[in-house]
Amino acid sequence: MNELLSALRIASFEPLLSAYQQAGVSIRNGLDGGAGLGSTSQAMLRYMDNPSFVFAFEPFPGNHRFFASLNENIVLIPKALAQSNTVMHFHVPSTVTPDSEWGKRGMTGYSSVGYLADKLNDNMPYINVECVTADSVVPADQSVGFIKLDLQGGELNALKGMVRLQRDAYLLWIEYTGQDGLLEYLISQDYLIFDTEYFFLGSPSEDAKRRFEVSRENITLSTNAKAWFGFKRTPWQDYFAQFNQFRSEHHMVQTDLVCINKRYFADFLKALSFIKVA
Repeated sequence: MNELLSALRIASFEPLLSAYQQAGVSIRNGLDGGAGLGSTSQAMLRYMDNPSFVFAFEPFPGNHRFFASLNENIVLIPKALAQSNTVMHFHVPSTVTPDSEWGKRGMTGYSSVGYLADKLNDNMPYINVECVTADSVVPADQSVGFIKLDLQGGELNALKGMVRLQRDAYLLWIEYTGQDGLLEYLISQDYLIFDTEYFFLGSPSEDAKRRFEVSRENITLSTNAKAWFGFKRTPWQDYFAQFNQFRSEHHMVQTDLVCINKRYFADFLKALSFIKVA
């Protein structure tokens, strides 16, 4: 795991895409896996060559209404990303309620925590959703310069369904929660991997503050739970062991990985000079 972007305090993909834009690197088209309400798709489009499209995959019907007012170049695909074209169960643990903080902002019915499952959980609501490979949906004459995946654990299967698109992507932004095989797959596909900001549930303990520089806290999630974010203060010698340790001891949930295609490493180096240190 390369810690350069964590040291630069990268907390979202926007500073990266902005740096590529300033460096004169042409990124055309994006793919937004787990597009939610479309705000990430909007942000992606802002830094891309014109004309560009963002292919926004979002299977949960409760989120689709938010796309009605978005840029027409954001193409909503109301399906889930997967390794093959099939139908699967999509569990939805919770949705935003009218009386919650997010509900009072007009987000009632929205959910950011749905996930694909092979087996049903009798205690959790679900719907059946159509699953597709990105390679079969994005037109064959279109390449995608940037891919973002936030799929609640489904990232590896989605990547296996977009081998063609990965080949020409400059960089990926992928949620990492410790999924088995994900890092190994990315390495096998010739990507360099960087970690970024870390996401935790609850509030930071004193021990957590000694180990992480708190960047944001007392954040209300769409589930109404509280969360905080932070950056590692020191490098990890054994990434897997320490990731699991902090997940257990400090309710750490994830980090977002920046994956740089080695074919376009020179373009990444160009962009680096335009990234401002936070």
